[in-house]
Amino acid sequence: MGQLKGWVFNIGMLAAGLVDPLLAAESADRSMSVQALDIHPGLLSEALLAFGKQTGIQIMMSADTVGHRHSPGLHGRFPPAAALTQLLAGTGLAAQFTDRSTVVIHAVSAPSPRLGIVKPVAVKAAKMTAAPIALKQVEVLGSLIPRSQVETASAVVVINAQEIKQRGFATVADALQQSSFATGATAGNTASGDLWGAKTIGMFGLDPSFTKYLVDGRPMAGFSQPSIGSNSTSLVNNLTTIPIDMVERIEILPGSQSSLYGSDAVAGVINIVTKQHMRAATLDVRYGGYSDGGGNDRKISFSDMIHSGRFQLNFGAQLTSVEPVFAYQRSVTRQNFANGIYPQMATPVVNVFSLFTGQRTLLSSGGCGALSGLWRGSVHAVGGDNPYCGSVSSNAWSNLSNKDKSGSISAHASFAFNPRFQLYSDLLATYEEQTQTTLPSWSGTIYDAASSNLYLVTRNFAPEELGGEAFQKQYETNASWALGGKGQFGDGWNYDLSLNLGLDRMTIRQGGLLADSVAGSYGSRVTGEGNPGGLPDYDLLYTPLTPAEYSRYAGYAAIQAGTDDDVARAMLTQTSLFSLPAGDVGLAAVVEGGYQAWQYAPAAAFVDGTLSQLYIQPSQGHRTRWATAAELSVPLLKTLTLDMSGRYDRYDSAGRIFGAFTYSAGLEFRPVDSLLLRAKYSTAFKAPTLVDQFQGSSSNQQYLVDYANCMTVSHSINNCAVNYQNVYATVNTVSNPALQPITTRAFSYGLVWSPSANFSFNIDYQQLVIHNEVLTESPGYVLKVEQECRDGILDITSPSCVAALNQVVRAPATPGSGLLGDILSVSPTKINLAREFNNSLTAGLNYQLSLHRWGGLALAGAYTLMLKHQRQTFPGDPTLDLLNNPVQGQAVEFRSKANASLTWTKGGWSATFYSVYYGHTPNYLAQTNGYGTPDAGRLAPWVISNLNLSYQATRKLNLSFQVNNLKNSMPPFDATQNPAMNAPYNIGSYNVFGRQFFLEARYQFGVASTR
Repeated sequence: MGQLKGWVFNIGMLAAGLVDPLLAAESADRSMSVQALDIHPGLLSEALLAFGKQTGIQIMMSADTVGHRHSPGLHGRFPPAAALTQLLAGTGLAAQFTDRSTVVIHAVSAPSPRLGIVKPVAVKAAKMTAAPIALKQVEVLGSLIPRSQVETASAVVVINAQEIKQRGFATVADALQQSSFATGATAGNTASGDLWGAKTIGMFGLDPSFTKYLVDGRPMAGFSQPSIGSNSTSLVNNLTTIPIDMVERIEILPGSQSSLYGSDAVAGVINIVTKQHMRAATLDVRYGGYSDGGGNDRKISFSDMIHSGRFQLNFGAQLTSVEPVFAYQRSVTRQNFANGIYPQMATPVVNVFSLFTGQRTLLSSGGCGALSGLWRGSVHAVGGDNPYCGSVSSNAWSNLSNKDKSGSISAHASFAFNPRFQLYSDLLATYEEQTQTTLPSWSGTIYDAASSNLYLVTRNFAPEELGGEAFQKQYETNASWALGGKGQFGDGWNYDLSLNLGLDRMTIRQGGLLADSVAGSYGSRVTGEGNPGGLPDYDLLYTPLTPAEYSRYAGYAAIQAGTDDDVARAMLTQTSLFSLPAGDVGLAAVVEGGYQAWQYAPAAAFVDGTLSQLYIQPSQGHRTRWATAAELSVPLLKTLTLDMSGRYDRYDSAGRIFGAFTYSAGLEFRPVDSLLLRAKYSTAFKAPTLVDQFQGSSSNQQYLVDYANCMTVSHSINNCAVNYQNVYATVNTVSNPALQPITTRAFSYGLVWSPSANFSFNIDYQQLVIHNEVLTESPGYVLKVEQECRDGILDITSPSCVAALNQVVRAPATPGSGLLGDILSVSPTKINLAREFNNSLTAGLNYQLSLHRWGGLALAGAYTLMLKHQRQTFPGDPTLDLLNNPVQGQAVEFRSKANASLTWTKGGWSATFYSVYYGHTPNYLAQTNGYGTPDAGRLAPWVISNLNLSYQATRKLNLSFQVNNLKNSMPPFDATQNPAMNAPYNIGSYNVFGRQFFLEARYQFGVASTR
């Protein structure tokens, strides 16, 4: 705690020391300072948002109040109060300053039939009415009760559409993965278990499924493909299905939030708000690519609005096409790693390993000569006395990013029956096709009767043999549709009734080699079937295939998968339930019921092992749920507000009923207008997923490291004997119906300091304690635990050791050898972890400075520091420090992460410089053996910077030029990486895409359509 206090004190003093001189130069009252404004004609709501952006004044308004009124725009130098008066002239609306940095827009009279034209002349500051008025309140993330104060007991970060463009975010995934909260490894474009087609983030180094995703405040349907074989424990959300041009803003709410948002809100809540009030018919076109090749990006979008009487329709569409990036297009990944502490190793193309002698051998009289033309002539004999045919370039044919084509539509319709009731309907749908290059391989054991030897044989196939690369394709449809009605009754009561249907449908088409049981297959020929004397046909191993020959050994099949997430919801709010001396008590109440389903249907070739020797059983399941929640906002004093909420969730899953009650209490203390002190205690839960409960068993053959025998023979994992580095065994993965819900306790406190309208600073400390966290074990994890148990590192009588020893099945040991028997099978499963501790510090800064006739500057920054991340697998096990002892960690995470942007605007010009700082991570040797190992250590921080230039060429045309990764910075060099791989960096934390360019044009055809 002393360390934390030091951080808070130092950051606070630094901020105060830097800002005080700047604030002294600013006027104490923003409403009286003259500023240059350039606000284009269009919808009044857009004009007010532009006013807020240019002046730094926060505008509080309701869509119902502003409606579809239009503004003629404003150009010239005005005091902000006078500018507001001119913008609102003739609209029947007025502005009220609640403090120096906040303005509320409210109705005062019926609008005039015509809008006057405002000339840019000097105007004295208009004096706002001093009479008490009813301020219109809006709902903000982190509270269900509408309120006029945006900053609450919960720290919310907002990235608006303009910032998305200026900072160079091409997708929603880019915006979230570069946020300071995303300190964990991300599933991205590279292969990540079975999640190669999804992009996710891990807030505070936690599992991606611990983040709740909402679209316009409603649940987003999950990605249908489960993350088999990775550390993710459930279905995640795929961020690539959200069209970036349809996004109005992204709201990020860190911390445990289940008392308002239900299951999954453990690490935080992310709400993606789509555009619902179009300014005009708009066409947007973007083209870009990487300076080192690949990744050509084309995007076009169109949006418009139709307003006819009481009916309004806002709609948009977006088409995107992105070409892949291959490893051979980057010098860093073109060959296997050659500049580390270990000599470069070739990847086997043909590898014949004797399980009896522990030696490799070449079984062809011609050696590797016949294969030398593959992989662009890079195959040759390597290994000296332990020979095999290998290539240092074969890994370069892997994808760094996928080929991606998508199309999205968005629509928001509303019909006002009367001033107190409105019917609405929302639709968001995306169809996406992704393609990934996959080069197949064949492995099997061959008994050679002639030599009485048992060989483990591996054959990797080259692009030349396939007639090009082989592809794995994913077709996904993600959609949500909402129908609802909202209105008012009585004195201040508001209600919202809605039905939301969400679905995700997916087809995954992938190829592979047919199994031995299929007559004429590659495997059966090698194992001797049909050859004279039944001897193996070794020459076939060393002979390149033609595409026609390969096609006889290969097949293709599909997996169909889908998820459904439907919810009916009723919400009631009242901002003045009753009055206390310090103010009104607010209330929100929610009742909802839902239906969730998941189905996973592999083709028969995947069920019986015909294709790729995979054995995946079909899975399906569904459940119903209901919940009720309430929130109270109680002003205890004029300066002190208490916010309380509670929620009960109940699930019925095939007769298995379980529930969870969560609650929160937050305090907001404002000793002065410019300072907010806040604290919050909350609980959260995550229900076992449908994958946890209903996933069928699956089996496949994998090469595993026999850690226990490695340590016995070599006393080191890195110097492990060859015959224990690649043990071919069966891996069985099953679900665990006995899993319990994950529960969380969270405590946070912090402050927000905003001494003027153009400056704000916030800092918050958060502590999470997670119980019963679910971990999907990897086979390597089980075998590593087995080794540590047998070597006395872990107590062999501990629950973890008892479980691991039962999950590894071995053949009988050879008497007198001192070694364990060969591994026959490993059965990883999902387990409830006893506890996980996650403490973090977050900070943010926003500052705007007028340069008078030289325009204006806007500075924004965010910072996250991970203070603690510890895990205890079972009660009684030692507590593992994942930040300082990553050898036991399941994923690499950044200890610190930050981003900052500096924007200059003047007239129609703007320029933004944006940087992301990625802190230290452990190198590969530290990940595998711990920091105490020689050469183990932390990698240097990594910084990438973007530059955006934008020009408003005409009132209708905007042009922009974007450069991402301005310096073409590569990830920090890791000299300890595996020399048999082509990535001298951690692929889950870094990328080598390099410098990227974008040209974008946006054209507005005029005022939105009105009939």
